[in-house]
Formats: sequence, C-alpha cells, structure tokens
Amino acid sequence: MKKNTLTYTKIFLSLVFLFITVFGYSQTTSTYTTSGTWICPAGVTSIQIEAYGGGGGGGYGGSSNKNGGGGGGGGAYQLNSSVSVSPGTTYTITIGTGGGAGTSATQNGGDGTATNAIFGGTTVTANPGSKGLSYTNGRTGGSGGSGTKIGGTGGTGATTGSGGGGGCAGTTGNGGNGGNGSVPTAGVKGTGGTIAGNGGAGSTSNTAVGLAGNNYGGGGGGGTNSSNGGAGAGGYMIITFTCPTETANAGFDQSICAATATLAGNTPNSAGLTGTWTVVSGTATITTPTSP
Repeated sequence: MKKNTLTYTKIFLSLVFLFITVFGYSQTTSTYTTSGTWICPAGVTSIQIEAYGGGGGGGYGGSSNKNGGGGGGGGAYQLNSSVSVSPGTTYTITIGTGGGAGTSATQNGGDGTATNAIFGGTTVTANPGSKGLSYTNGRTGGSGGSGTKIGGTGGTGATTGSGGGGGCAGTTGNGGNGGNGSVPTAGVKGTGGTIAGNGGAGSTSNTAVGLAGNNYGGGGGGGTNSSNGGAGAGGYMIITFTCPTETANAGFDQSICAATATLAGNTPNSAGLTGTWTVVSGTATITTPTSP
C-alpha cells in the first residue's frame, strides 16, 4: 500500500534595522575649523551647537619711535543647547575667519567674520571681534564679539607701545581685554573648555610686529613704529547629538507550506530609522523589504 507524505518547509527570515549614521549609537560630536556641511543622522531630531567667532586683526604702527596700533577684539562664544533638525537633511556650516593684520602705513587690521549656521528656523551665530585701528587712524582697540559669552576688547595703542589682542570668550567666561600701549599684554581666553584662544600680545619695543591671535578666536596684537599688526584667529563650531538605539524584532517564527507568508516585525519609533528584511537561510523573495 502506497502512503503519501506531505513535507513542510520552514522559511526563516530575520529583520535587521539599518541605522544610517557613521557616528554610532551614543552621544557624538562633529567639529569644524573650516566651512563645510553636516548631514543629520537618522533618528536625530535635536542637537546642541557651540560656536566661536573669528578674532579681529591688529592695526599697523606709527611712523616713529614706539607708536603702536590697536589690538583686535576676540571672538564670541555662542551656545544653543536645543536646536531642532530633520534626519537626512544637509546643513551648511560657515566658520568665521580671523581678521587680517594691518600691513602698511595707516592700515587698520581687518574685522573677523562670524561663525554661523541655519538649522531650519534657527540661526546660530557667534559674532567676531572687530579690527584694531592703525596708530595714524586713532589706534583704538577692536571690540569683542557678542554672544552667550563676549570676546575681550583689544588694547589701545600709545606712543609707548601697541595694544594687545582681546581673548576669545570661553564656555563659562568672557574673554579678557588686551593691555594698552604701556603694558600691551595679550587678553586671556575666557574660562571653560579648551577651544578658546588667547589674544596676541602687543609690544613696547621699537619696530615690533604684533603677535597673531591664538586658536581659536583670539584677536591680533597691534604693531609699533612702521610694523605690522598681528592677524586674528579663525573660529570653531561643535555639534553634539545622540543617535538613538532600538532593538529589531522580527516577530515569531512561522512554519508555512503556502507560496507566500506575511512577516510581522516591529516599526522603528525614531524618525528616520529604516528596517530591512533579509533572508538568513533557504530561498525566498521579499516583495517589500522595508515594510515591517
């Protein structure tokens, strides 16, 4: 007597969630010293931004003795602790540049430029330090940039020497002011963190070039007696964010003998995360790989 047998074939499928980010699944920072772009990772909807503006350049010295130009102002520190973003969106980052040095008779230093970025409806800006004037043009030191913390003011030049550059603002304190012509010390960086830079010192020596501002955001010192000022330092930006972690669940194993089966995995809760079905063993065609 012949006996018919029916064989059941199991198809095992596994759900794998692909987190589309190169930063992993914990708090991460992206830093910028030059302008560029930032792509928001999957699952990230809020970020923190810290920005430092560029420092101003120091002014050119006078034509005799120790006559000194003014020092450039320091860049500001700006904190935006909760900025809304959209996963997968590309955002443009503009890093401030330091102001140029005064390099010829009567030439002032250059203004620094702002560090900024626009994230949807939020604009984040760390303002720059302004230029120090040449001795001939009044030798006044540049003002510090405004923000959550303020950059230091550049020192004013005198017949005894040039002004020191203002320090960049720190995360918890304003930048220090540069010293005036008779004591042309560099303005110290503001307290907090390690990013902010000191200003560049001026000088009481005859024919001395002002020192450049230090990274990041320090103002340049003024020059004396037909000497150049110092250039300001460029800005900086830090983006801090947290990528979410979620566990993929492919649902219960199924034993089937039909031509098709309906899979039942979980749906990611975080915006921008995508799940993808893959065949672990056996032969199967998945008609909609990204459908839970």
